[in-house]
Amino acid sequence: MARRSQKRRIADVEYGSYIANGAEVRGAYRGRTNLLIAGALRGDVEVDGTVMITTPAGVSGGVSAVNVVVSGRVEGDVNARKVAEIRRKAVIKGSVVAREVYVEVGAQVGGEIIAHGKRGVTSYRERRRAMEAARAGGE
Repeated sequence: MARRSQKRRIADVEYGSYIANGAEVRGAYRGRTNLLIAGALRGDVEVDGTVMITTPAGVSGGVSAVNVVVSGRVEGDVNARKVAEIRRKAVIKGSVVAREVYVEVGAQVGGEIIAHGKRGVTSYRERRRAMEAARAGGE
């Protein structure tokens, strides 16, 4: 039996640029490729793709991209043209604006959350690992 095509998650993209854990970059970052931040960035981020900020990474500045995934710290506003996913360990000292906003239980946002799409703000608990383990056991 053929499977339905699964919707690709924004966290599953390939990252063309990377700021490593322990690295600190000062100044604005602008690019056309997806960006994974595992270190520190002191400046604004503007990307024509996806930005993922991992734990314990931090950005001191605004973040603007097509999609934004935050599990680290952001001291500034987060603007996503499509999806903003705010994970459990995220701490954002600013507003979050996106078409769709997903906030995992436990995340901290110190400003407004504005979802201007049809769905509004969605709160969720991470169940991906449990679902993937169940799928792997059944195959």
